[in-house]
Amino acid sequence: GFFNQSGPYHALLRDLLLAYSCHRPSVGYVQGMGYIAGTFLLYLEPVEAFRCMGNLLNLHHFTDFLMVDMERIGRFAAAFSDCLAIHLPPLHNHLQIVGVDTRLYIVEWWMTLFGTILPVEAASVAWDALLMEGVSALVRITLGILFVLQDQLLGASLESCLMVLTHVEEWFVAPSSPSLPLHLAPALASSAPVAEPRAVNGRGSMAREDLKSFSAALDFANALDISTDQFMRMVERPAGGGPKEDKSRLRSLLSQLALLTLQDEEAARRRRTNLQRAPAALWQAAAAWTGHGGGEGEKGGEQESTHLGQHEGDGEKKE
Repeated sequence: GFFNQSGPYHALLRDLLLAYSCHRPSVGYVQGMGYIAGTFLLYLEPVEAFRCMGNLLNLHHFTDFLMVDMERIGRFAAAFSDCLAIHLPPLHNHLQIVGVDTRLYIVEWWMTLFGTILPVEAASVAWDALLMEGVSALVRITLGILFVLQDQLLGASLESCLMVLTHVEEWFVAPSSPSLPLHLAPALASSAPVAEPRAVNGRGSMAREDLKSFSAALDFANALDISTDQFMRMVERPAGGGPKEDKSRLRSLLSQLALLTLQDEEAARRRRTNLQRAPAALWQAAAAWTGHGGGEGEKGGEQESTHLGQHEGDGEKKE
């Protein structure tokens, strides 16, 4: 890719992130910031990318998310949860019942402007919407994504819900037009998904009908009437529940993070096992082949030794 260590944009990305860290040492580098910097570098020269990145990260939700202000992040999460209850009540109720914490997915999605879960063309539409409408665009697009993932979430266990919400990139595919201009959302909405089926949740090859198109999420998002002023009033309203409820939510969040860690460790363990089995199988195959060839060699060697012995015996007789 462009931003890999051997890619043409790697040095530019590193320099931009370093420059921003020096510009705002109180923030420094925060995981996920590279998606913001990388997107700017795709469209702008480095100086303009630095200027735009510095301005954008002072707006909307970014300040609270960059500073990891859990109280403010909790307010954004609570406001979004209320929007989810209004527009997708069955899904909201199910996620509440199984205990999914909203912060587990909106922090990553909003911090990277969906860069970790959507193809670049689709994420570019989210960028346009944010710049034109404000943070309400992120709310509506998040609701659209959850809308198209309802079949995978409704009725699922906590573990399955977390797997879907933290691996959304496995469900969405790139549109058929890789050169789609940044501002043409209608063109994206009408494009057909094209991608090879990939594995999800260890189920093997995913059926093509299971893959999601961003057009459906975008259609649902465009039909919602949520303004930035309305959403920010929900964020700024007095918090309820008290310290006891806050501690309960924190415990729930920590338990879900622990569950995700266990899932990652299990996946890593399976990968290590597969890597260990592969050389063993190759070694066995090589040993079998060598044994077959070596047997012939040993047999040939024995015959050659016999002939040499006979020649030596003949020589002794002649003497």
